[in-house]
Amino acid sequence: MPLDGLAIRALADDLDSSLADARIERIYQPRPLALSIKLFHRRHPGFLFFTFESSKPLIWFSEEGSRDNLFQSGFLQIMRKYVEGSRITSVTQHPGWERILYIDCSPSGNVYLMTAPESASSGPRLVAELMGRNSNLILLDQTGKILGSLRRPPEGGSDVATNRLQPGARYAPPPSEPKIHPEDLDGEILFEAFARLVAPQGTTAGQEPVTPVTQGAISLKDALVHVVAGLGPSTAVRLCAMAGIPASLPIQEILRDDLYLLSKVIREVTKRVERKEVTPTFVFRAAVGVRTAPLQDAERQAVTATSAPGSVGEVRVGLRLDDVPGVQRLLAQGEEIPDFPVVPADFFPFEPTTPIRAEEIVPDTAPTRDKQAKVPLATPTPAQGATPHAVRDLARGEGDEFFLRFTSMKALLYAYGYCTAVLEEAEGFKRSITAYLRSRLLSLENKKKAQLEDLSRAEKALSFRRFGDLLMAHSGRIEAGSHEVVLPHFETGEPVRIPLDPSLSPIANAQNYYAKYRKAKRGIAAIRDQIEKTDIEMAFLEQSLASIKDADYETLKGMEEDLLNLKKGDANGRLTRRRRVPVGLRVSGASTHDDRQERTPKTPWQDIYHFTTKDGYYVYVGRSDRQNEILTFRIARPDDLWLHVKDAPGAHVIIRVPEGVKEGDDPGVPETTLIQAAQAAAFFSKSRFSQNVPVDWTRRRNVYRLKGMPAGKVLYRGHRTIYVDPKEPSCGPQETST
Repeated sequence: MPLDGLAIRALADDLDSSLADARIERIYQPRPLALSIKLFHRRHPGFLFFTFESSKPLIWFSEEGSRDNLFQSGFLQIMRKYVEGSRITSVTQHPGWERILYIDCSPSGNVYLMTAPESASSGPRLVAELMGRNSNLILLDQTGKILGSLRRPPEGGSDVATNRLQPGARYAPPPSEPKIHPEDLDGEILFEAFARLVAPQGTTAGQEPVTPVTQGAISLKDALVHVVAGLGPSTAVRLCAMAGIPASLPIQEILRDDLYLLSKVIREVTKRVERKEVTPTFVFRAAVGVRTAPLQDAERQAVTATSAPGSVGEVRVGLRLDDVPGVQRLLAQGEEIPDFPVVPADFFPFEPTTPIRAEEIVPDTAPTRDKQAKVPLATPTPAQGATPHAVRDLARGEGDEFFLRFTSMKALLYAYGYCTAVLEEAEGFKRSITAYLRSRLLSLENKKKAQLEDLSRAEKALSFRRFGDLLMAHSGRIEAGSHEVVLPHFETGEPVRIPLDPSLSPIANAQNYYAKYRKAKRGIAAIRDQIEKTDIEMAFLEQSLASIKDADYETLKGMEEDLLNLKKGDANGRLTRRRRVPVGLRVSGASTHDDRQERTPKTPWQDIYHFTTKDGYYVYVGRSDRQNEILTFRIARPDDLWLHVKDAPGAHVIIRVPEGVKEGDDPGVPETTLIQAAQAAAFFSKSRFSQNVPVDWTRRRNVYRLKGMPAGKVLYRGHRTIYVDPKEPSCGPQETST
């Protein structure tokens, strides 16, 4: 989610309390729209990062950072001239809960600025406008004039937005629509504001809602963002969920009593943020798996359905929770952390709570209701000795959600920036490798087509032996110097036209045809060998393409070296040693945190996705060629069940069979377990979007590979086939059986 006014207020208070009097030592620009400021502070030295490269700008603080100055710009030189050497005096938010952050600095010793006596103690000011794609970082002098901006305005523009940021002009905030301050909000004010949204032009305020002017109904979420200051779309959805009101409900269908309760929820949350009683919460969702329980109402479904996959769909790139900065401290404290991949969803300066019960929805005007009653929210406890990356605890939310609570807003934004940067790098690597695999597959298809044409021509050349036999049999009847001769076929008697070289005798022409026959015979064997190698490479590429489509962050790290070797021309798919820091997944601007050094080595089981069936059997799914190789030949026991989709690239699936089960017609596991594993094998295959998919199953002892086969490509015997519809396996924190 992008930063909204509520999150920026919490961030401003956090930075103001922790970075006050921090000295700006050095400024770096790693990318065109990113800036890194090295700060010296006796308690919190580190780096303050600004990034405006997408529609979701971010500001975060890290104890360590990159000192790479890969990009030079005029704005960087201005920043070094006027800001380096100064100290941060305050960090504030623009009045009205706007998405503007002010960082005031003391005068720098690098340059002498002429100032008025009353402003002699003031220094330059950094203005961070966090407004989607128009976000910018602007430097002002003591008088409020613009010295420069990170995102330069286009030259020669005449509109207001362009002239507003011209150097030398006095800074003015972007124009904004008048909105209701959360402290002034109540049910009647909210009702009147909504009425004005849907009333036709000329209708006086206070009338009952009528047909809206806009096309279609206005949802409650959109209406809150439009009329209440400081609320973004994600925050509006969560606040509606806390009040038990569907955010997608049209405002014409909302009762007044619901608006009273909703206004109370908004006031209570904003008051807690103003009092600095925040609970920064990072929301994750499972990257693989469906929700563990059905949702009870449309609102909770709207909250989780935005990024949760359905029963059949695309699996998103995810990372494990123990990869999030600070989570290793929870592991050290003995807390159980889910080991399946997750993706960052949202973050809030408050803790999202479950909806209030329907019987509690009572209007403020009711005589039995205490007007000072507060919405039941979780009361945050102050953290003692909090570090910049400290995580408070982890909680399970609704469905496939997890709430990771931090001790400060800057710690949350650091974790969010790190996770999004890692996943963006992984997505970019995934797209580039996918494009290469598809391009290589297309080249191999053309290559195989040419090979088949060569094979057809070579097979036609086998008739040269017949030409030679006919010439040898009728050599005495052929005149010397002839260009062609027509001779009867040995068996059918039909005339056969044979071209001749007039410079050669009939016997020499026959020997020439015999030589062409022998060459074609040798060529057929070589061409067939080349076609077989092309088929093996195409199978490997198709398997890699199917695997990378479903790969999460950990799987991508394991696939990276094999795919890079493939891109260099090594298509045999041999298992290679994984590098410590994958090249394709390096994160620019977010350094590796200290928890990496404390990580305990993982067992092979922990790198492979697994789940538990309804009958309690463990099922393991190899989601890359490397994992298929390790799972089938290094981890699975001989009597375990091995499953794979029939005649299509897909994952190797292993069902852990209890010891003592012997090979036979009985699989040794319940039918429901076999069906669940077969559905997973069909889902993680090229036949994901098909129905009634055939899946072969056999004992692991019946699976083997021949020398020279690429990783993940196997042969098997003694199999049986089951037909299932693909279904995504349920995921959850499962124990691992060894």
